[in-house]
Amino acid sequence: MASATLNLHSGGQLVSLDELERYKAPEATETWKPLGHAHVYRKVREVLDAAGYKVAAEKLAVHKNGARFFGTMELTTKVSDGVALAVGVRNSVDRSYPIGFIAGHRIFVCSNLAFRSDLLNVKAKHTKLGEQRFSIGIASAVSRLSSFQEEEARRIEAMRGRVIDDTLAESLTLRAYEKGIISVRQLLGVLAEWRSPSFVAFKDRTLYSYFNAVTTVLGNSGRDVQQPQKYCAQTMLLHHLIEKAGDVSPRKDTSDEPHNTLAV
Repeated sequence: MASATLNLHSGGQLVSLDELERYKAPEATETWKPLGHAHVYRKVREVLDAAGYKVAAEKLAVHKNGARFFGTMELTTKVSDGVALAVGVRNSVDRSYPIGFIAGHRIFVCSNLAFRSDLLNVKAKHTKLGEQRFSIGIASAVSRLSSFQEEEARRIEAMRGRVIDDTLAESLTLRAYEKGIISVRQLLGVLAEWRSPSFVAFKDRTLYSYFNAVTTVLGNSGRDVQQPQKYCAQTMLLHHLIEKAGDVSPRKDTSDEPHNTLAV
């Protein structure tokens, strides 16, 4: 995978695995035991491989001069027609956030990526037992990927079956703006994408098409590389907003915000 730099002002830079190896963890202290980015990445790949999951494509990015790492891996495992299982992993060596792992899905036709907040959220601090806890957490999470896959498939099919009109789409767009999922500049872009989809697959007037109108605009901004933490938070909030409005979640959730997320 070739290296490419995107919006260096935001600090996001795509890297290859060989380049990721060059970012070493600082020297450990008595209470802080940072792990190198490549080490965290390899642990996730090791567990996925052992469980029989194959990675079809991946994107690795570093931020803040290499102090922070975020990677996404699209798996060959299908969730639904045109949708594949995906996972995300993060790490930092500047004490900004703990090691993390989360699951979501990627849509083939447009490469839209979205993460969920209510399943498979694993976090571990950089402490003496941090690596051990992360390894155990990853193994446990990966063992539950199959059930996550089934539940995600039900969500997607429910969104595909929920027909909506322009009024609801416009209302959701306003709420997405109010919740910080999209910016004021993206608001009109979402409406334009809803009214005239860039992809034939989203011509149907359903909640699923609206979901992809938003993720298409978010993806076009390049934020998944430039600011992946924020991007993850946005897609998690989007899931929650749409499921609450469309009553399509397989599990009832009466809270107003998603659960603790990888991006917080």
